[in-house]
Amino acid sequence: RLLAAQAISEWFDRTDRPPVNVDRLSVILEARDKLEPLRKLVGTHFRGRREELAMLDAREGFGPGKKRVLALTGIGGVGKSALLGRYVLSLADQPVPRPFVYLDFDRTDVDPARERSLIERMTRNLGLLYAGLASSRDFYAIEAAAAGDTLEQPLADWLPRGSTDEELLLNLNQRLEFLDTDSFVLIFDTFEQVALRGPDVMDRFANFLQLVLQ
Repeated sequence: RLLAAQAISEWFDRTDRPPVNVDRLSVILEARDKLEPLRKLVGTHFRGRREELAMLDAREGFGPGKKRVLALTGIGGVGKSALLGRYVLSLADQPVPRPFVYLDFDRTDVDPARERSLIERMTRNLGLLYAGLASSRDFYAIEAAAAGDTLEQPLADWLPRGSTDEELLLNLNQRLEFLDTDSFVLIFDTFEQVALRGPDVMDRFANFLQLVLQ
């Protein structure tokens, strides 16, 4: 229905009073597209795992000034991604957004060997999460800087041209602090895809994760 609404709105886009804001609809569709695979994965059959969900929801160590890595391990098919999916959807479906980013290494656009692309994906997801709010503009500015899009640079005088990965992540952390929230949850799924790329890629991702945790 949303795709049909987008097509119809584009027909009337040049009229004096378009029935739908095309830009706003595109944001809604993109945000939905990112979560739709998780909704299909979790489906309506997800049951149990209350203890594990409670542990994730408590986010031990994710308070202000505390950053910690939590690894979910288990044999293939045991339900790790489904558990993460249920948790992510619980964050996404709240009336007041809680900042989170879900990145799946099964996706071709999530490359552990391209640190800048990870920053792009992180800030893009946050911009979509807070679409319509002033903070989304800041996240999109960092995304543009990571992508090397200088046209967006004037949007943020606090973001120097040619920022390093460390500077971009520092600015991202500062923007998150402005949200006045007690946590930011960053989830990387299907980590075995990183391991399959070999030790060099593993080392690069480990170094990137250290920058995130600073």
